[in-house]
Amino acid sequence: MKDIFLYISIFILFLTGCKKDISKPQWDVEVLTPLLKSEIGLMNIIPDSISTINSDSSISLVFSNFLYGMNLDDSFKIPDTSLSYTTKLDNINLDDISVSDRTSLGDIALNDQANGNGDLYTLIMNAHNTGTQATITPITQQNYTDLVVDATDYFQTISLEEGYIDISIDNQLPIDITNVILELKNEISGTVIVQDTFLIIPSFSAVTHTHSLAGKTVEGILLGNLIIESPGSTGDVTIDTSMAMITNITVRDIKISSATAIFPNQEIVNQVDETSLDNPNIQLTKTKIKSGFINIQVFNTIAENLSFDFELLSATKNGSSLAISGNIPAANGSASSYTTSKNLAGYDLNLQGIGFIEQTQGDLNGNGYIDPDTVNTFYQKLIGRIDSSGNLVTISLSDSIYILTEFIDIVPEYAEGYLGQMKFNETGSSDFEFDNIFYEANININQAIFSLSVRNQIGIESELIINELKASNTINNIDILLNTSSIANPFYVSKPYNPFSVSVNVIPSVTNLEINHNNSNITDLLNIYPDKLSYNVDITTNPNNYPLGNTNFDDFIYYGDSITTYLNAEIPLSIIAENLILSDTIDFDLSAEDIKDVNSGNLILYVDNGFPIQSKIQLYLINESNIIFDSLMVQTETIYAANINSLGKVDLPLRTKITIPTSNNKLNTLTTINKMIIRAEFKTMPNSTHVKLYDYYKMKFKIIADFNYKINQ
Repeated sequence: MKDIFLYISIFILFLTGCKKDISKPQWDVEVLTPLLKSEIGLMNIIPDSISTINSDSSISLVFSNFLYGMNLDDSFKIPDTSLSYTTKLDNINLDDISVSDRTSLGDIALNDQANGNGDLYTLIMNAHNTGTQATITPITQQNYTDLVVDATDYFQTISLEEGYIDISIDNQLPIDITNVILELKNEISGTVIVQDTFLIIPSFSAVTHTHSLAGKTVEGILLGNLIIESPGSTGDVTIDTSMAMITNITVRDIKISSATAIFPNQEIVNQVDETSLDNPNIQLTKTKIKSGFINIQVFNTIAENLSFDFELLSATKNGSSLAISGNIPAANGSASSYTTSKNLAGYDLNLQGIGFIEQTQGDLNGNGYIDPDTVNTFYQKLIGRIDSSGNLVTISLSDSIYILTEFIDIVPEYAEGYLGQMKFNETGSSDFEFDNIFYEANININQAIFSLSVRNQIGIESELIINELKASNTINNIDILLNTSSIANPFYVSKPYNPFSVSVNVIPSVTNLEINHNNSNITDLLNIYPDKLSYNVDITTNPNNYPLGNTNFDDFIYYGDSITTYLNAEIPLSIIAENLILSDTIDFDLSAEDIKDVNSGNLILYVDNGFPIQSKIQLYLINESNIIFDSLMVQTETIYAANINSLGKVDLPLRTKITIPTSNNKLNTLTTINKMIIRAEFKTMPNSTHVKLYDYYKMKFKIIADFNYKINQ
């Protein structure tokens, strides 16, 4: 614009340089100068994010609308599992109890002195004192009533479910012993525990008799009564008063029903178990635990301290199996308890049972062979012990130890095996952007290609059935259902490759179901300008692989991975259009200085239409607040469509010239603005023919100022 004044100045200088300043004449000058250039195309209204330019330069709209996502973290769970043991008194044992009693040759002599005629006493003592041999005469019945068996270092009283008493008499006397009668009875109750007769015990030999104690109650002190006889020696024998008959009493293999005793340190639980998850539909071989806990509760009614070691051999972390130990105080009037919990995060849990452990540790359950692998099964070991206080404590058959082990809220970071056949119904809706692109336009789409794209990150085959897919124009309250009769329904969803690492993302498998104008009514759905898509689908995992059937156990799942479904659309812009609006805001600069010497003039608008579509245009004046307050032309002007060649494309744009008379008032108004809006409203002609649109189709605008200037000379 500024150049025109340079031309005018040169022209004036030329005139003043050739003539004298006599009468100062006035000159009217016609000057043409461009005021505005711009262009608009479809890309002004179509965002790059939803458009693509094809190899032939045609334009297609592309959409990828998220429909729904199914995360199996909520559906796939390892069920809470508990193990319990109750150990009662019949699992608790006492150590073997052994006591001894000696009846010496000196005791036999003293018994004769006290209860007999004294001849045997004199014989034995003379021979012992002189060191000479002598012949021992027959011994008539001698009775020893002061025999005491004291087991109070072991127990005060015991009632036995099972047990045995061994009575062993070792005769180290130089004479045979005959008709030996031994009776043992409780000191307090007087109950006879055992009575036994040994007919003969040869010199320098031993004889043992065994008796059952089942059902008997034994006190810590037993009183004994011993009766002996002897035929004497067959000749002279060496006599030493320390020679003795030794009675050994052993109580063994005790299983008690109640006792007041000193219980030794002992294992009362040594349990190895396989535990199965209670979910036959899911068959797992291994899992890595993301979160979860094992809780152990122990209740003790025994008046002794207990300790335990729990080892989950199937769970390992950094090469070590999971181990938990604890101590439970002795009961004191009521049961004592102990509770502990351990976080299982990061542990690898093998669920192939004891067989997997036996492959490296040998036969653990003693069945003579290595067990086969299984599923849903883990292997654990529990050892419980009494830690003896060394004091007498009372325990009855009602006393028990209850151990509860619970696996709570186990969430897998990774799981492998057979993930089961699960069925889901998913319903919902998704916004669709199509109606926002051609706002207020009446567009008819010729064709479209849709695809239902399932992106599967979960290592499991699936089958998807479209029950309903509905397009809705919520403004006009119009709904159309997709006709799926010619579409593969259901369709198969493949599973991805397993990276076998929680640190590597699973690359989803992508399965597409194409929906086009040949196999459905998809174009009808688009031509209602939908702003919402609603769906109802059924999903079945492992549709052809049933529980307890043949399976490779190669399904897998990583935490957070999902099956997501998108509705993808590719819509070539071959349309019938009415009221299709293209507009643009452009800069405009005309100052008051530029028009101060203008006598009159016009604005000339040149429009080069590169679209094969007729349109009407208008230019609007906007203020600093971007509000339209006037139009440049009195009415909209028609811009005719460009011609197309034999290939259906525009070779050359068609130019339309529009002269816009401009008053001084209009010119003054134009000096107050710096922006205009160009608005073109397209309508395809004839209205039954679809027009294919290309990215190079543009409508170009140029405004020329055709002003008459007055120049004073």
